[in-house]
Amino acid sequence: MNNRERFLKTMHFEKVDHPPFFMDSPWDDTWERWYREGYPKGTSLADYLKVETLEFGHVSIDTFLIPPFKPTVVEENDEYVISTDCYGAKLRKFKKHTTMPEWLEYGVKTDKDLVALIDRLEPQWEQRMPADWLERRLKLNENKNAVVCAGGGSYYGILRNLMGVEAVSVMLYDSPDAIRRWIEAYHRLIMQILEITFAETSVDYIWFGEDFAYKTSSLISPSMYRELIQPKHKIVTDFARARGVDIFFFDSDGNINEILPDLLDAGINLFYPVECAAGMDPLALRRKYGRKILMIGGLDKREIAKGKEAIKRELCTKVPPLIEQGGFIPRIDHSVSSDISLENFIYYFELLKEIYGEK
Repeated sequence: MNNRERFLKTMHFEKVDHPPFFMDSPWDDTWERWYREGYPKGTSLADYLKVETLEFGHVSIDTFLIPPFKPTVVEENDEYVISTDCYGAKLRKFKKHTTMPEWLEYGVKTDKDLVALIDRLEPQWEQRMPADWLERRLKLNENKNAVVCAGGGSYYGILRNLMGVEAVSVMLYDSPDAIRRWIEAYHRLIMQILEITFAETSVDYIWFGEDFAYKTSSLISPSMYRELIQPKHKIVTDFARARGVDIFFFDSDGNINEILPDLLDAGINLFYPVECAAGMDPLALRRKYGRKILMIGGLDKREIAKGKEAIKRELCTKVPPLIEQGGFIPRIDHSVSSDISLENFIYYFELLKEIYGEK
């Protein structure tokens, strides 16, 4: 059984020898710590841990602005880099700390700024299609070990990145017509790309990158989601289901509990990273929603940092019952922070292999 088969069977609650290993993602300063603790530079985590990990194939048709904002470096020193990104935002990235960047300024400040960008959502296929599309398409269709992902959109996520949470929240109330115009144009582009994708490649799941939430709640109200975005998500999931795809991956940190029923109603069913620090409990979610939901993640990074006793408690409490039921791939709930020592990470992963029966 290869990892693609393991992934698909796990997500359909079918029997497998074990779920696939979905490799964790250490922060840059985590790597620096691990190098000091003896990790051999130039060695992949999969090779170091002696596992075959889940391989992904991505349909890389550009769904973003054409042209994007041009990234530039504004200032750099030993502590941080200040730069602008492809969204036009100015941000400070700290070099020595596990943290998200500090956003200093956004590229979109008014509804007029947003509307002015809508023309950049036109197809412009020569720039959106990868130069090696034919070769890439053939590889996606021929690689039977990789799960193939197509993008279903980032309706809220792009707006947040363009203007920030505060500005998009205000604009949802003060300038809803501008938001609607943006969403309609963006949705047309997504559907055109999905038409091409399904005509030319095999697809295993659809990915939505929204980051809808923070620690205690969603960033967009359920009612606004139902009015503005849910209909678009539903069109995407219906379109894909009619073509044989029934796995819809929703990528959002934070606590999405209050909006999760609406996401399920939109046809979305696979949730990642199930962030424990934000109150997302995979055991409670399984009890509440049963087989309506699929999950990847759900292992508390804070517990992995505490040492072997806490790691064993975290894994042995969650992993065996959830993988027995199916519809779950365990993973640290987002990136591996630098408070996780190499020793603790190795113990965590070796214990996971033991639970899988791969020791």
